[in-house]
Amino acid sequence: MVLGVVQSLLALSTISPSLSQQFSALVNLAVVTNVVPYVISLSALMMMMQKADVTPFQYRRNVAIALVAMLYSVYAIYASGKDAVMGGMLVTALSFVIWGFIAPRFTSTLLVISDREKAA
Repeated sequence: MVLGVVQSLLALSTISPSLSQQFSALVNLAVVTNVVPYVISLSALMMMMQKADVTPFQYRRNVAIALVAMLYSVYAIYASGKDAVMGGMLVTALSFVIWGFIAPRFTSTLLVISDREKAA
C-alpha cells in the first residue's frame, strides 16, 4: 500500500504533454517499483527451502526457475531505462523508510528467538 501511494505521487509528477509518453513513463516506473521487491523475495527462496528441508530435486528445480526469473527481472529493470530506474529506486527506498515506521502496527506479538535458533 505504501509503495502504491508513493508510486501515485510520482505518477502525478510525470505529467507530460503527450499521453503516450506519460503512459510509457508510468509503465516503466511500475516495472521497476514492482520488480525490485520481487527480486528481493526471490533471493530469499534458497534460504526458505533450506529451512523447509525440501528434497534435492525440488531445491534444484526451484533454484533453476528462480534464476531464470531473476535474470528476466534484471533485464526488465535494465530495459525500463535510466530515468525509470532512478525514479523507481527513489520510490522503493522511500517506501521502505515509511514501512519501517508503520510496520510495528501490524505485529500482534513480540518476536522471541528460540533457544534452538540462538544455538545456530
